[in-house]
Amino acid sequence: MKTNCVTPAPPEEILRYLIEAHQTREPINLRMYDEYDDAHVIGVIERVDPQGRRFMVDGEWFRVSDVLAVENA
Repeated sequence: MKTNCVTPAPPEEILRYLIEAHQTREPINLRMYDEYDDAHVIGVIERVDPQGRRFMVDGEWFRVSDVLAVENA
């Protein structure tokens, strides 16, 4: 499920994508909410916490609710 969305995808759909990308070790490029910047998380997902609705890239945790769009890696 790689898309260049303009509107945010539902959190459940994003979480499913993150879990799949983690299992396949597929690199990701996510546009993230940031009040001041055009922020992206790019890399390979190291861990996913479905109950906490968060994921780890490069040792840093991010919230699924902050993902605005999944973009081509």
